[in-house]
Amino acid sequence: MRLAFLGKETQGGGSPTLFATDRETYVVQGWKVPGQHDSVEIPTRLLAHLDPGTSLGVELHDTGRGSVILSGIPVTDPTALSQMDIPGHETCVEVARAKEGRPELLHGEAFDNLFRTFRRRAFHLEVRDSYHVPDEAGPFRRFLNGEHDDFAWHEPWLGLVREATGAGKDISRVRVVTVPHVDYTRWGLTVAEHNIAAGEDIRWLPRHLIDPNNLTTDDYWLFDDDRVVFTVHEPDGQFAGGAVTTDPAIVARCRAVRDQVWRVAVPHSRYVSSSA
Repeated sequence: MRLAFLGKETQGGGSPTLFATDRETYVVQGWKVPGQHDSVEIPTRLLAHLDPGTSLGVELHDTGRGSVILSGIPVTDPTALSQMDIPGHETCVEVARAKEGRPELLHGEAFDNLFRTFRRRAFHLEVRDSYHVPDEAGPFRRFLNGEHDDFAWHEPWLGLVREATGAGKDISRVRVVTVPHVDYTRWGLTVAEHNIAAGEDIRWLPRHLIDPNNLTTDDYWLFDDDRVVFTVHEPDGQFAGGAVTTDPAIVARCRAVRDQVWRVAVPHSRYVSSSA
């Protein structure tokens, strides 16, 4: 990971510093927070060095003494650390980069980075029966034709899951589906086996078992209980991008939906057995 220096604030015997990375995130160097290895404290003035129109994509906790505390992924990359001068009382974390003023629509590598930078837990709710993702068109057609699939096309996602779960993080999802199943759901049940082998926890929820008012209109990812990324799709099911928000009301709503659907959804192995 390569860093670009943005600015620093020398204060109280330390030099909290802000960097941009080559993967559309920020690295924040600041004072250690006792008992919180994934957090740093920085002077509020350091935020003035952020790229224009952007913000740190994490919650900032005001200390009341001209500084804020934030949490992220502790930086361990040797290339990144070699570009920094970190005294013993400081540390550094990587955090998401968000845009101000409107929801940020993420694609490609920027979207994938969400799964590299979350700290503890990522939850996904899927409420559509079918999706039309270009990378899935060939594999889905092979499934319908009864042809062999080596799932090489799925490896980029499985790699992200293995990386996160191998670091002790949790990735889970609930898929709300219509019964009887459409072809896409039948295919999804076979793909899910590979997701689970990589470390995901997947549950299924028949649509008729939940009040639609207790669901969101769009699919979403909930990261660390403090950030929501709505996975926006076009009317035909194609992925349009991920819309990021940390609005407290929206986050609270998505937490409540997650807790409710997780309680009533059926774990994958039991769902497959009961559907056979």
